[in-house]
Amino acid sequence: MPTRVTRTRKEFNDEVRFAINSSVFGLVGDQVLKALYAHLKEYHGIAAEEIPYRLNTLLATLEETFGVAGVKTIGRAIAKRFYFRMGLEFFDEPNYSLEDYLEHAKKLLLDERDVAEPQWGSVRDERVKSGSI
Repeated sequence: MPTRVTRTRKEFNDEVRFAINSSVFGLVGDQVLKALYAHLKEYHGIAAEEIPYRLNTLLATLEETFGVAGVKTIGRAIAKRFYFRMGLEFFDEPNYSLEDYLEHAKKLLLDERDVAEPQWGSVRDERVKSGSI
């Protein structure tokens, strides 16, 4: 079973990238996934490992290719895969985008981590507030 507590932003984004890769591959195949990454690199200067930090560009590219309904379907598939890997229960919210699902997951994981770890003081609290954790 996947772990529910993500320790760093990098681990969170690595899981996002895995969910993107596996979901897009599963829906449209390897050739389309490679073409998507080539397009993002050539026209937007985004390497595959940078995609979780540039979701808006990924989603805009997917929308140009597959339309609004297509990007919603792909985004939902990515979110489902991500939630499963993080051990979270997925819920279908018709108005949610991939970014909405990921923000919701981030809040759940931070809340869960706060419960799992004792609150020791201001250093940790400041790191959470600044977004470094």
